[in-house]
Amino acid sequence: MNKVKTTSFTSIPEILSANAKDAYDLQKHFKEYEEVLREYVQRFTHQQSSSLSREDYEKVCKALDYLIIHTDYHADMPLKWNLYQGRLQIDQDIKEIESIVKDCLKMKFLHRFKEISDLFTIDIAQIIRSWHDENPWIYYGSTIHDITVPLIDGLPIFMDMYGAKGTDFVLYYLERFVTEMRFCQLFEPEIDKFCRYYKNLRNIDLESLNLNLFELFFQHAFSRFILSGTKSILLTDRNVECLKQRIPNINLTQVFFCFIKDFDQNLKDYFSLFQDVLLDNYKQNLSCLIIETNLEAHIWNIKEYGADIDMDEVIEQFQLLSVEEIPAKIQELDMGIYDVFDLMDSLYFTKEEYQKLFQALGKENCMVMEHMLMKAYGIIDMQDLKMEKPWILPFLLYVQEL
Repeated sequence: MNKVKTTSFTSIPEILSANAKDAYDLQKHFKEYEEVLREYVQRFTHQQSSSLSREDYEKVCKALDYLIIHTDYHADMPLKWNLYQGRLQIDQDIKEIESIVKDCLKMKFLHRFKEISDLFTIDIAQIIRSWHDENPWIYYGSTIHDITVPLIDGLPIFMDMYGAKGTDFVLYYLERFVTEMRFCQLFEPEIDKFCRYYKNLRNIDLESLNLNLFELFFQHAFSRFILSGTKSILLTDRNVECLKQRIPNINLTQVFFCFIKDFDQNLKDYFSLFQDVLLDNYKQNLSCLIIETNLEAHIWNIKEYGADIDMDEVIEQFQLLSVEEIPAKIQELDMGIYDVFDLMDSLYFTKEEYQKLFQALGKENCMVMEHMLMKAYGIIDMQDLKMEKPWILPFLLYVQEL
């Protein structure tokens, strides 16, 4: 996997200043830079004007900066030559991006997941088209769409886009995405059945959620490996019972290395890189495993409408519980999602206690809660949710980190 490109310089003026032999040489190179800028401004305006708004002028300057940092600058060669070399390198990166996209589109199972399908047919497709525009160089260093499908460490936007932008970011993201999906592809024959299990237990289609499939499939395949030494994402209630008895008596790190030893080097390196994240999350989400039968004693099945209950009496009961005990009590009382929302409105916790509560509920339950909240309030973006309820902001912060 390529590393995100970095450079000690971020602009052409910095490079020219660092490589000038003396003041005269610097003046000569800056004059050349001004001529190149005028030429690219003409390209940007399609030869219609030699003047630009300040915003568009800065856009042209940043586009040229992006070209120059993609080549080893040669001070003895014209600036235009250096810019051309940068463009050649970026064109190679774009070809690699297009090749990865083709490989991903061949993975038939990905097309069933809406967010992933939109990622390739809408977001990345339009980004790539912008790189084949009449003036593609202006778009090389930017992306015209957000990438909203998370990797194992979360959404790129919450990771500051991994310190990259434009073609660098898209290439880095896709290299990681295809690595994660190559692992998921190992279980392609089981995905139909797994999605049915998910629907039965969660009362929502897995295909409609924006979860990280890599981590979800790892948690189930790793569980099966602990039990039988084989890799499968399909589990039963008996598997879960055995798992809970076995885990306290084994070294998960040692099992993890056995789990990945037969993978190719690329996959092994990737798993090793995120070992701590995978194992920490695995231990936290054992109660959220998807199983063949509806195990009400182990998994909270969120539904819209539950049993008839006296909310005043229920709230009193919950006020006596620790935050870790709340999910099991919700399940015991067979509460519907709207009852859960009423309950959340009535409970007051510290920031740390809210964090513990959402962790106890589990990642997948919280994703379903997010979906049902948007449905209940008729919104398409969680940021539109009214914040006067004390639990909403901590909940938003928690799901953003998933």
